[in-house]
Amino acid sequence: MIHKSIKFIFFIIFILKTLPSCGNAADTILNAVYSKPYFYNVLKNNKGEVYAGTSEGIFKLDGTELIRYSKQDGYITLDKDGLPSYNPDGIKNYIERKYLHLLPYPELARDEYHADSPEYFYLCSGGRMYIFDLTPYNYSYANHSIRTISENFVGTYSGIYLRGKLQGYPIYKFTDGYIREIDGRAFICYDGLSIIEPSAVQSGTIENKSDIFYLVEAPTKISYRDAFKSKPYGKYYYAATTELFQLDHPRAKPISIYKKTKSKEGDISILGEARSSLYFSDGNLVLGYQTYYGVTDTVTRLPEPVMDGKVNDRHLYALTGSGLYDVSTDKSVEKLMELSKAHTMEMISGSEMVISTDNGLFRFNVVNKSLSKLISGVEFNRKALFKKNNLLYAGSVNGLYTIDINDLELLVRKNQSRISESKLPDYVKITLISAGVIILSLVIMLLRNKRNLSSAEDRIKELKVDILDREKIENFIRENLAIASLKSIADYFQTNNSHIYKLIEPEKPGSIIQKLRHTKVIQMRKAGSGISEISRITGLSESYIRKIKAEN
Repeated sequence: MIHKSIKFIFFIIFILKTLPSCGNAADTILNAVYSKPYFYNVLKNNKGEVYAGTSEGIFKLDGTELIRYSKQDGYITLDKDGLPSYNPDGIKNYIERKYLHLLPYPELARDEYHADSPEYFYLCSGGRMYIFDLTPYNYSYANHSIRTISENFVGTYSGIYLRGKLQGYPIYKFTDGYIREIDGRAFICYDGLSIIEPSAVQSGTIENKSDIFYLVEAPTKISYRDAFKSKPYGKYYYAATTELFQLDHPRAKPISIYKKTKSKEGDISILGEARSSLYFSDGNLVLGYQTYYGVTDTVTRLPEPVMDGKVNDRHLYALTGSGLYDVSTDKSVEKLMELSKAHTMEMISGSEMVISTDNGLFRFNVVNKSLSKLISGVEFNRKALFKKNNLLYAGSVNGLYTIDINDLELLVRKNQSRISESKLPDYVKITLISAGVIILSLVIMLLRNKRNLSSAEDRIKELKVDILDREKIENFIRENLAIASLKSIADYFQTNNSHIYKLIEPEKPGSIIQKLRHTKVIQMRKAGSGISEISRITGLSESYIRKIKAEN
């Protein structure tokens, strides 16, 4: 049956064009949305078979495909054999609403019916059928921009969490650097450096006492970014934006061993240690500091600034924004692969690593030089990649992804098959063909009737659905500064991350949100608004707001 409304046809085309995007819950990715026929409810029997009651009959769901089972329309129930049948009484007093948070406008109260299969989750509400892929990862800290991760801490744009609990004073509210845990101590890097002793980390109670909490003040015009302990010599190293420091003990006075020159881009980054040498980067330079002799020498110079790196089995892997390099001990350099907007890496075995980028998460095998996509369309943050035992933690601009390393291959397969395995019901195919015929007819009419072009364009404009553009996205951000994120934008406009990126390129959602928040802070400070009120409106921490001057 073909729907008579052209607007509905455009809506179907819009839905089909959108790529899967992350739902606001663990382990689900939206695969498809069916708006026709009208879906009443969905049920699963004890054999694992899933059926849906609709306005055009009963359908059995095979993955994303609808297979007609019966012409009886309306709500369905299951008989004693697990077979579906029409229920003339409908579903009365149904109040279960466990998964409304997965739907657009989750705050709206409405009925929902759900069922699952080994690979899919089916959610029926408002006459529509939402089909989600079940994915092998968990998603937490929704709508938080994850800046760094350690064994017990998660640093976000709006605060630092210790085992899931938001910390207050004396913990600093924001960090642009790593949180490292070394010998039980936590090193929280920001403008300064907070060192929290093991007893406080273990108990989860952090007080402003000298035996629990210690603050390392940063020299003028630098900010701490990382902390590292040398295994052979037991010395500590603190990396800052423009200097590298060495210490005999975490609370000792930092001694500068390397200073950045003005001509080099990027922060100083600690890459790792091998053969009694500490390797670090300064812009596009890869350098080695010989701990015993106290001498620094240049290992190699890469075409662009080094974002991250790892020392593994006599290999130094250096990651830049556009690729990965293997720097051997004899200082020879090989470019292993190219990758766009890369920034952070983590070794998951002797031959494999995971790399996070602004465009998704990838796995790379250094032996066969194969690159595989794990999660696409998600903007991951720099310094927000951490491995503990078999779990990999990846922080994005809108939440934390936790992945079992044993499930990486399954993620790769899902990315390879998501598009090719999608099947469309026959009525949708008919609708699309009909839509194509109608659109083609309109084009022919326009070409043959140039005199009526203006009126024909007006008619087409009336038929088209509302088109999303950058202006609408920015207006949404301005009106929802406190909660604005890539995910909230995608949910509100019922689209996916990739589509949003295309609309605003070459900028990124995170940079636009930050720019608009910064502008709002300046406006409110000029107007004399209080810091707490500005924080509530913009979603920024009070300490960060105090750094923004009203006259900027």
